[in-house]
Amino acid sequence: VPPDKIDVWMLGNILYTLMTDKTLFLGITHANTITKKLVAGERSPLPTHVKDSNDPSYIILRKTLEMCWTSKWEYRATSRMVADYLLDGLRSITGEDHPDLKVNWER
Repeated sequence: VPPDKIDVWMLGNILYTLMTDKTLFLGITHANTITKKLVAGERSPLPTHVKDSNDPSYIILRKTLEMCWTSKWEYRATSRMVADYLLDGLRSITGEDHPDLKVNWER
């Protein structure tokens, strides 16, 4: 597997944690068990509030996760495809051609 395709897969892992605030395969600690699940095509489930959300940001992130977690690396998105999809999604949410990327730290 080319290194860039592995990186895209790993980005999916990060997106999953950001969307769910959970680790992959929560509660399973044995690496071989996780490996077998991944080889069998299993993925960590999305919580209902994420899976069923109509929020545009969740819709975009779910699609991005699918792009990253495509099992066959030959069909997996490139990092450029993922970045373009996320930026297009941000444009569609904000309605701006060149949206600022901002972090809002509310406490």
